Amino acid sequence: MIFAGGGPGRSGKTSFEESNWNPGPRFRFAYRLDEKTVVRGGYGIYYAGVSASLFNPYPVDGFQTNPTAPNLTNSLFPAFYWDSGFPAQYVQTPPIIDPTVDNGAFPVAVAPDGMLLPRYQNWSLLFERQLTTNVALDVAYVGNHGTRLIAGSTFAGTAANMNNPSVLKLGPALLQADINSQQAQTAGIQPPYPGFQGDVAQALRPWPQYQTVKWRNLPVGTSHYNALRSCWSDGCRRAFSFA
Repeated sequence: MIFAGGGPGRSGKTSFEESNWNPGPRFRFAYRLDEKTVVRGGYGIYYAGVSASLFNPYPVDGFQTNPTAPNLTNSLFPAFYWDSGFPAQYVQTPPIIDPTVDNGAFPVAVAPDGMLLPRYQNWSLLFERQLTTNVALDVAYVGNHGTRLIAGSTFAGTAANMNNPSVLKLGPALLQADINSQQAQTAGIQPPYPGFQGDVAQALRPWPQYQTVKWRNLPVGTSHYNALRSCWSDGCRRAFSFA
């Protein structure tokens, strides 16, 4: 767990995402083959914005708290009395600059390339032919390829702190065994760090101190679109397309 800002225990940075240069070249051409035939085409790179709502959850771990007072009497007695105020032993005022602040929880991860804008490459090639004085036909191929599209933690794979599928060969009995059990020791599986508590499956995760890791923004999505379109003077139709 790394903290932004200056001061003890902090990184000195204000952001962990790197900004990038995003060129957007575009060009078109038209070539007349004869008095009635023209070939046109073009290519361009475009970028989409990233909505702030896609940044949820926000990486504010250690800078906010949600204190709770557990009731350990099955509601036979109150957890605390308001006349005495909220019990101070349950309140820790942020910031909590501690690398272990989210151990056992669901931390937010930020990718270094999280500021990449979604990029789209568009291209087309059109053949246009005049058939009569007032009727023309054109046939066009249109394509689009999207990259760096915003994706959530479901696309993170093992980076979302999931076990590598290779561990399944250990079998459910061993994976569900306590890391300090004789079964785990016989298999040669050791705790990932001193004081670790959990089962073997948890110990073999990329970050065994956490549960699921929630990625704020991952520019890993892609898209493809290709179409053949035909038009004449009184309308257009798409011959076929696939995405």
